[in-house]
Amino acid sequence: MTITYTGIAEIKHINLRKEGATEDKTLAADIKIAFVTDSEFVIPFNSALRSLLWNENGAVRIPAMEPVAMDGKIPGLSVSLAHKAVEFRQAEGKKFLFEPMQGYRVGVSMSLAVSPEPRQTGALANLLGESIMVEIYPQADLFSTRTEQIDSTITSDDAMAGVRRAVENLRDMADRTGTTLTLQTHGMKPVVIEPRDPAAKKSALPKAQKK
Repeated sequence: MTITYTGIAEIKHINLRKEGATEDKTLAADIKIAFVTDSEFVIPFNSALRSLLWNENGAVRIPAMEPVAMDGKIPGLSVSLAHKAVEFRQAEGKKFLFEPMQGYRVGVSMSLAVSPEPRQTGALANLLGESIMVEIYPQADLFSTRTEQIDSTITSDDAMAGVRRAVENLRDMADRTGTTLTLQTHGMKPVVIEPRDPAAKKSALPKAQKK
């Protein structure tokens, strides 16, 4: 089971702590977020949950019902916050709470367990209480998804080979420089290429300009 979400969410709470043995502690954080989305979001948790909470017209079946809590954890997630200002390649979703709304909409409250780098803690603190763009998607290779988009929009073998060479060159450059690069091709969605070594990736937060 996995989940996906792209949209605005409010950062409700951030719990920063250290985990592990005394001699080898690492930073960990729970990020509580809240957002409203389509009721299809609940389907991966239980195929019958959507029909249980809404009728065929999209009205809430039991308006007085308390929000529905779902146990369990969803590992293997990648998370992007504030238009990639803060990113986590390995996250775990947990503590899900669903509040059904009229028109097949659902209010979602959940926590994301992540392992931030020390340089990310300040950026996280600045996001507390803010409503920002949040992307949650399976940890499966995002580059593979982008490659499928290329495959479906280009029919010429020569054009395909050229695009693939460009992507490979950009991947090598991203690895060498530790920066995120974007391949923009006419008629296609941009292909975002990130360093394969997360430790080499440079901060996406803008640096203060010198006066």
